[in-house]
Amino acid sequence: MAKISWSKALIEYISDETTSYTSIAAKYGVSVQAVKKRASKEKWQNLRTNTIQKVDQKLPEKLGEQIAQVNAKHAKIGRLLTTKGIKAIKKGLLTPRNFYEAKDSIKDGIKIERDALNIQDRSQPPIAIQINFVGVPQEEINKWT
Repeated sequence: MAKISWSKALIEYISDETTSYTSIAAKYGVSVQAVKKRASKEKWQNLRTNTIQKVDQKLPEKLGEQIAQVNAKHAKIGRLLTTKGIKAIKKGLLTPRNFYEAKDSIKDGIKIERDALNIQDRSQPPIAIQINFVGVPQEEINKWT
């Protein structure tokens, strides 16, 4: 009988639900009967079932953590876009063509942040945004309002 690494065979069997005793026997050059005997003795089927159940329990938790990380990143981007946009307008570095363009840019940043934080509740009052257009001629401001 060929000498095989039973621990590797077991890991392969547990980690891939499609792996059968027959495929283990063929891969490692032993009889199917030898694999069945070893599997029965070490309760491979129970180990596989328990492992799958543990993975199934942990998967939603791991996915939830990953989703939370992505949402936090998107919220940070939305907040950054909003903050940088307002600062650029205040400093005159960004000159929107009209009031609506400025409003839409800020609104887009806020929407990105709210979506990332999963804030769907519209019952909360809107946040007021004040932009001081220091140094901008009044006739320019009048065009935007």
